[in-house]
Amino acid sequence: MLAETQAVVTRSQARQKQAAKNPLRVTQSIDSQLDVNELSRLQKEDDTLKSWFEKTESQVTEPGEQETKFEVKHGLLWRIREDQKRQVKQLAVPQGLREKVMSLGHDCIYEWSTRS
Repeated sequence: MLAETQAVVTRSQARQKQAAKNPLRVTQSIDSQLDVNELSRLQKEDDTLKSWFEKTESQVTEPGEQETKFEVKHGLLWRIREDQKRQVKQLAVPQGLREKVMSLGHDCIYEWSTRS
């Protein structure tokens, strides 16, 4: 005698099948033509970074919980912060490149939002 069977899809299998349908998001480069000299020029022309450039000349630190200094090294503007006994250097990104930089930092191949 043959036993009756049913095709069953578990919740886990259904999630895996759904996740497989989501397209992969692959981040594109900021700009393949961008070099240090061009980035330096963009920084100097950016009005949102003018006050930071001024602070490099006066050696003034920003008020707050963490000591923050600004410096120009090899033609590029950097923000330097003391964070929990370690130094954190951050490149000052011109306004025109910020959205691209943020997407590079936050987009990834695997869609974390598909996990439950």
